[in-house]
Formats: sequence, structure tokens, C-alpha cells
Amino acid sequence: MPITIGNGFLKSEILTNSPGNTKEAWWKVLWEKIKDFFFSTGKAKADRCLHEMLFADRTPTRERLTEIFFELK
Repeated sequence: MPITIGNGFLKSEILTNSPGNTKEAWWKVLWEKIKDFFFSTGKAKADRCLHEMLFADRTPTRERLTEIFFELK
């Protein structure tokens, strides 16, 4: 159950219990929190970039992380 601070557009929620111990559950919570910052045309690209950062077989290099950051910008 989350703790809600504020109301309307300026509210924030803090999860009091973990959504699960898996990366996938954490990823879903993260995506639900930030997806509205991207226009509808950029959501697929943002999803791909964030998924690459979190679930790549090999950790992205510093250069690739910089590229991903500017793609999300």
C-alpha cells in the first residue's frame, strides 16, 4: 500500500512494500512512473532505451549510456 503525499497533479506516492524481488517487477513500477513524460510517439523508443539499460546481456558502456541518455532527452 503506497503512502500518498499531495493531491491532483502534484501528488507523489511512496511504496511501503516492495513490488517483488525481480528486476521485471521493478522495471514495471519504474516505467509506470515515468512513461507519461514521453510523448506518445516517443514511448516505444523510451521503453526500448530503458529496457536496454536494465536488461542487456552485457552492461552498456559509458559511451552507450551517454547515447541512451541523449536519446531519452
